[in-house]
Amino acid sequence: MKFKILLLNNTHDRETTGFVSATDYVEAVVNACHDSLGDSAADRTESWSEYVTHLVYLRGCEIPVDVADLKKRGIECRSVLPAGSGLEGMVYDPNVLERVLSGIVKGMGLQRRATVQDFPVRLS
Repeated sequence: MKFKILLLNNTHDRETTGFVSATDYVEAVVNACHDSLGDSAADRTESWSEYVTHLVYLRGCEIPVDVADLKKRGIECRSVLPAGSGLEGMVYDPNVLERVLSGIVKGMGLQRRATVQDFPVRLS
């Protein structure tokens, strides 16, 4: 199985004016994929999971994530705690991110402890 994992930014930026939720970001990626393939409106699939299988986002980020809506579209969501606190600390901790991505790829599910606490998780 191929995984197509989207790491969501912490905040909105100038290229995303008008986006209000993570669903808007995923939809933009799906539409860009259709456009790059030259799909007509009739050829476009309703299955977003052909283009994005997982969304990884920082817990407490500025962009709201509607997990239920994305799940209905076949996309699994994983939240991770940021590396620090405050606006400067709202970045992905590389060690935690590595464990979460490994868990997705190895089919280990949520790896809840890796996403909500910062301590080692054995993947093998």
